[in-house]
This record gives sequence, C-alpha cells and structure tokens, in this order.
Amino acid sequence: MELFHLRVFQGEVARQCRDGIASAADMQDAYAAMRASGLDRRLRDAESDRFWRNAQALLVAAANVSKAMWGLRGGKAEQRRPLRESLEVGDDSPLRPTTFRNHFEHIDQRIDQWWEEDERHNIVNTMIGPQAMVGGLPPISFFRQFDPATQHLLFWSDEFPLPEVIEEIQRILPIATREAAKPHGQPPSPHPQP
Repeated sequence: MELFHLRVFQGEVARQCRDGIASAADMQDAYAAMRASGLDRRLRDAESDRFWRNAQALLVAAANVSKAMWGLRGGKAEQRRPLRESLEVGDDSPLRPTTFRNHFEHIDQRIDQWWEEDERHNIVNTMIGPQAMVGGLPPISFFRQFDPATQHLLFWSDEFPLPEVIEEIQRILPIATREAAKPHGQPPSPHPQP
C-alpha cells in the first residue's frame, strides 16, 4: 500500500470513528430521555425514533471502518494489512463482522424472509428490553431490539456488542487521527541534487 493511499484510508477511518462516537452519544442521550419521559408517549416515541436512527448510523460507521480495514466481505484483508497494523487493529477486532449492519441495510430482505418463515406473522420491532419480555415468539419475529442489561443490539438471533464496538472505535480514533496527519509523500532529501 502506497503511503498516500494509506493516509487517505487512515483519515477515512478517523472520520467514521468520529461519526460512530457521535451516534453512540446521541443514542445514550435518547435512551436517557426515553426513561425520563414518564407518561408522555409522544416524547417517548420521538426519543425512540432518535435512538434507532443513531443506532443505524453507528452500525454504518462501524461497518465502514470494517470495510476500510478488511474490504467488503474480507476480500481485501491482505492488501489492507498495513492499514490495520498502522492503527494497531487485530483480526479479532469487534469491528470486523458486518453481519449485524446488514440486517439494517437489507431490511427489505429480512421482512420478506420473516413473512415467509413466520406463519403467524408476529413482529416485535424497535423494542427496548430483554427478549424474554415477549414470550412465545420465534427469533425471526424479533427485529430491532436493544437490551439495556447487556447494552447489546439484537436482530433475530444476532447480537451486536455495543460496549465493545464503541470502546474499539474510541481506541482507534486518536491513532487514526495521528497517523492521518503524518506526511503523505516521500520526505525531502536532506541534500538537494545539483
């Protein structure tokens, strides 16, 4: 990977990390506002919308970091190794999987699959609470869900570990910012050629 190419990727990772951190903070604010809304259903619904809008933005930012480091479906893992090494990111990073983001991005396919597979056509969507709150439904009936006890997002049977992902994004941001700010060309020769 050429140096300028690397610097552009480092800058993009820093941008996506900033976006992800901002979305995570807004999710937390929306969740706190929902809890404080009491019986005001309109306020609670508005804050729930804000929560899920930012959850999706966080997922997109995390997936963009993943694609920058490993490529789409991991197809550029070897070529992007210098980027991961420069940002001190291992292959076991919680940012690597993008499956969970795909649930949100390909919601049309998930709805069709649910319709075909759930004979009763029950659906739980944008729920905040543990899956046990609603009994008797198959996993495919559970779309967007946030479990406050674990701080995980859930969709069907898949989990997205928010704390681990946010921590990783916060860890990477200062490294990516520092690396992206470094010179992107060859250093000038100390002895000019005649």
